Amino acid sequence: MDLAKSSVARWEALRTRDAVSQQELDERRSAYAQAAANLAAAEANVERLRQLESFKRVVAPFADVITRRNVDVGDLIDAGGSAGRAMFQLAQTDPLRVYVNVPQTYSQLIKPGQPVVVTQAELPGRAFQGQVARTSASIDTTTRTMQIEVSLPNHDRTLLPKALVELALPLSASQSLVIPVGALLFRGEGTRVAVVDASGRVRLRSVKLGRNYGETVEILDGVAKSDRLVLNPSDSLADGDQVAVATADNAKDAR
Repeated sequence: MDLAKSSVARWEALRTRDAVSQQELDERRSAYAQAAANLAAAEANVERLRQLESFKRVVAPFADVITRRNVDVGDLIDAGGSAGRAMFQLAQTDPLRVYVNVPQTYSQLIKPGQPVVVTQAELPGRAFQGQVARTSASIDTTTRTMQIEVSLPNHDRTLLPKALVELALPLSASQSLVIPVGALLFRGEGTRVAVVDASGRVRLRSVKLGRNYGETVEILDGVAKSDRLVLNPSDSLADGDQVAVATADNAKDAR
């Protein structure tokens, strides 16, 4: 190409003195253009070969542990990657990410940045400190839970990926009263409880429910700490019924 370029320069100088014909100059220009095109094609082919050569080296997006190897030396790796199968599986062990599904009743209490304590049954006496990294900010309609992600440092590689752990969230305790679910009465006028007054008569009182803990339920309004409730009241129990309060000894004898 350099020779064709210098030839074009000489023929252009000769053409100004009519020492060569225009056709000869055009031929030299065409030869230079052809040489430049050949060089560009050769450089493109070199780059293609360089990229093809780089495929021999597989680089992971992070440095850690290979947990599964799906290829062996001598296997043919094509564009499909052995029928779409991944060549390797890598695990990032520091930090680890813990995913927890929190019940809807606690979802409003979970905030990013909260500290958490992670334990594992196989490591008694060990506790690992982490924090809430993010939440899904939505409730799953099937499980009525919200997924949260916890970032857990694991510098000494003690915890293994995909292990089952327990997570403790330091949530503030509720100041509301908690009563057994069996003390509730579901009537047409709403949810009520049967309170026994000082004279031994039943007073049906409307209550406002809070979080449901399974066997117990939170009462936001309608019951005081000093109230005596009827456990497992019958559907026929009415306001003003006279009842006899059983002592602990009488209840033991009845059983």
